[in-house]
Amino acid sequence: MSAEEQIVEKIYSAGQNGVKKIELKKEFSGINFDKVTKDLVEKGEIILDRKGVAHYFWHKNHYFQNLMNIDPKFKYLYDKILNMNKSLNAITESVNLQLQNIESNISNLTDSVINSSEKINTLEQSKYAAENDTNYDTLSYSTYEPTFSLESFKDDFDLSIINNGTSIGWVELSKIKTELCEKYEITEKEFYSYVKQLIQHNETHYELSTGGNEGIVVRGLIHGFVRCI
Repeated sequence: MSAEEQIVEKIYSAGQNGVKKIELKKEFSGINFDKVTKDLVEKGEIILDRKGVAHYFWHKNHYFQNLMNIDPKFKYLYDKILNMNKSLNAITESVNLQLQNIESNISNLTDSVINSSEKINTLEQSKYAAENDTNYDTLSYSTYEPTFSLESFKDDFDLSIINNGTSIGWVELSKIKTELCEKYEITEKEFYSYVKQLIQHNETHYELSTGGNEGIVVRGLIHGFVRCI
């Protein structure tokens, strides 16, 4: 054990009473006592202070309790600080609890808004599907009797696909609808009814794809793109 460690152990064993500097220096006269103890004080391992007219050393773990025992003012201030710290901790816990409640309420509100939005979207899609639904197994939809030739409508429909299609032939039904509704003076519902009839009787000639904001609803999905096969 080094001299430094021996000094620290000796001071620690003295407890709250501390060790008188002059007595400790005599016990460790064979070393550079002043330098070793100065280094320990600077490191915070031991405390050097007066008790009466003499200098004493205390271990860092015991010096605080020594002050509590000998200085009523220090103990009073310490108790005040301790009570303030308890009050601050209580306030902090209360604030944290309030923040947790606020975060929980915000989270619940966000979930509620998201769920409401999803329900609205589902209702809107269901409404649209109910108005436009078709199923190639049953083909249950209302048909309009056109005042023009469906063959003529088909020719213009195919021409619009050719003129507006992408490099692989796809075109939005809404784009074709704009052209043909204006030309034939028909409504949107009539347009999609005629398109359904065309596709029903020419399944090998047309191919539908899901997507888009409007189109033909097949098995609950909006098919807004078409191309000629």
